[in-house]
Amino acid sequence: MALDTETFADTSDPSFIVMAVKEKAEANEETLEAEIEWNTVDNELQLLQILCGTRPIGISKYFQMACIVEKLAANLNKEVTSKGVWDHLASLYDIKKLDEHETIPFPNEEMDFTLSTEEYGELMESKYKETESKKTIKKEKEEIKKEKVPETPQPVEKKSVKRTRASTAPSPGTPQITPKRRRI
Repeated sequence: MALDTETFADTSDPSFIVMAVKEKAEANEETLEAEIEWNTVDNELQLLQILCGTRPIGISKYFQMACIVEKLAANLNKEVTSKGVWDHLASLYDIKKLDEHETIPFPNEEMDFTLSTEEYGELMESKYKETESKKTIKKEKEEIKKEKVPETPQPVEKKSVKRTRASTAPSPGTPQITPKRRRI
C-alpha cells in the first residue's frame, strides 16, 4: 500500500500515521518471507550444510540463529529473516524436544564455595584472627564511649525577669550589666 503525500499532509489524526506504518511493515515482512522458497533442493541443501556447523538449540540458540541467518543470506544472495528460518525448522523438527535434550556445558547446580584448608589454612586463620581482634577493639571503644558520655541532664527552667529603664537595681541572682556609652 503506497501512501499519498496529499492524504498524508491533510490528515492530522495520529492513528492514521500508525496504521500506515503498520501496513507498510506488514508488506515488507510478507515480501521477505516470500523470497525464500523452502521447497527447492538448493535452498534446503544450503540450510542443512549450515546446520552441520551451527545448531540453534541450547543456551546459545539465538546467537547460533544469527550466524545461520547471516550465512544463509550470503549463500543464497537473498534477505533471510530469523522468523522464517525458525518457522521452517519448526516444521521439520521438534525444536522444543531438541532444546530439552541439549546438555549444558557447565554444571547448573548451586554449591557452597569453600577454600581448601590444606592450601589456604594458614591465611584463613590469620584473617580470622585479624577480624576477631578488630571486632573486640571496636566493642571496647564503644563501651568506653558509653562510659564517658554522661546522661543528659534535664533542662532547668529559667525565670525570666523583665527589666525596665526605671529599675536600675539588679536582682540578687543576675549578674550586673553595665550600659554601653555612646561616643560623640
